[in-house]
Amino acid sequence: MTRRALAPITAMPIALAAMLLLAGCASAGSGEDEPTAAASDAAGTAARGSGFVHELAFVPAGDDISYGDIEAAQAALGIEEGGTLEDIYRPLETELGFITPQSFSWYKLDLAGEVAKVLGLSLVDVERFVETGGRSEAVLAFEAPGDAAERLTEALGEPVDGAWMRGDDGAIDLGLGEAEMYSQRIALIDDQVVITSSERQLQMVLDGTTASTDEQAVAAAQALDERGVLSAAIHPTEEGSLAGYLGAGLTKDADGALVHIVAVTDGDAEALGESMREFYEQGATLQGDPLAELSDELEGTPYSEYFTVENVTVDGDTVVVDARPVGDPAAWSALLFRGELW
Repeated sequence: MTRRALAPITAMPIALAAMLLLAGCASAGSGEDEPTAAASDAAGTAARGSGFVHELAFVPAGDDISYGDIEAAQAALGIEEGGTLEDIYRPLETELGFITPQSFSWYKLDLAGEVAKVLGLSLVDVERFVETGGRSEAVLAFEAPGDAAERLTEALGEPVDGAWMRGDDGAIDLGLGEAEMYSQRIALIDDQVVITSSERQLQMVLDGTTASTDEQAVAAAQALDERGVLSAAIHPTEEGSLAGYLGAGLTKDADGALVHIVAVTDGDAEALGESMREFYEQGATLQGDPLAELSDELEGTPYSEYFTVENVTVDGDTVVVDARPVGDPAAWSALLFRGELW
C-alpha cells in the first residue's frame, strides 16, 4: 500500500481557485464576522455526536484531518470479520478509495506486527480513526481496546504523568527500524488511544485545543456525517476571504459508491455551489490518470469521466456536491491526495 501525502491547499487547480475567489468576493465587504447559524449549530454537536464530528475532539485544530470507519466500510463491502489486514484493507482501498491511517508508517500493512511489538498496539486494533499531520506533527486517535493500558505498559513501561513515551520529543531516529524510529507520546483520553509525535500536540488535545472547537471544521465534518461517510478528509484554506474548509468523503448505497465534496466558506455559498456544479460538470484535472503509478500524461481529464454530479446542497455557509463515480470509485481519494479534487 502506497503512502499518499495530503496535497496542500495551494495545489488546487487554477480554475477552481479562480471560481472560489469570485464566490468569496461576492459577499466581501459585508462586514459580518459572526459565525453563521449552520456553523454554530454544528459546533454544538461535536462533543455529543458520533462519526467524524465526534472524532474531532481528539486531534488538534488547524491541520488537514483524515477519518475512516473501518468497521462500517467492511460491512458495506461484505468483508467478513477475522481476516488478515490484507483481506480487509486491500478491497477497502481498491473498491472504495478508503484512506488508510498514514501516521507513523501505519499504512504499511506488513509493518503491523513489528509496531505491535514496539507499542503493544497496531493497525489491527483500529476500527474507527481520525488523524492529522499534513502541516505539523502527526496525531492518530482511535477507540481503545479494553486492555490498551496493560499492553502499552508492557511495551513501553509505566506512564509518566499519564502518558506513555518513546524516543526524544519530536524526533525521528533514522538509525532504528521503521516501526520504532518515531518519537511518540501516547495517552488514553475518553476511551481513545491518542498517539502524537510531540508533547506539544498531546497537550493540545488534553487542553481541549482541538478541531472540535473550530466551527468550520465541525460544519464540514457534520455535513459529511449526515451522508454517512465511511472515509473522508478535510483541509483548512487560508486564502483571505476564502478562509474555511474543503473536503470530501465516500459512502456506498445499493447503487454503488457516492462521493461527497464539501466546502465551508466565508464567502457567498450560493454562488460557490453554482460554480462547483459547473466546475465538476465542465472542468478537468491538470494531469492525467490519478490512479496510474507514474503518469506522464500532461493533458487533464474531464471530471465528468470520474463522476456525475447528482445534487448540490447549500446550507448556510456549507456546500456539498453529491456525485456518482462513473468508473473506479477509488479515483476520488487519488484525486484528493494529488490535490486535484478541487
